[in-house]
Amino acid sequence: MVHVKWEPFRDLMAMQDRMTRLFDETLSEFGKRRFLGEFGPHLVDIMEKGDEIILKMDLPEMNQNEIEI
Repeated sequence: MVHVKWEPFRDLMAMQDRMTRLFDETLSEFGKRRFLGEFGPHLVDIMEKGDEIILKMDLPEMNQNEIEI
């Protein structure tokens, strides 16, 4: 019979690692497609010119008159 040292937190740590991997894989793919793609611009240029703040961004499928800041 082989004796194995009991480590009570080993299973807990393994479960945490599996859950972390699951969330990372799911949310990274979901986030790329859903949150960044549909809810906001990917890239924003912000510049200050005198008293003005200028924002330049791509907002697909939106007209300029639909945007309110």
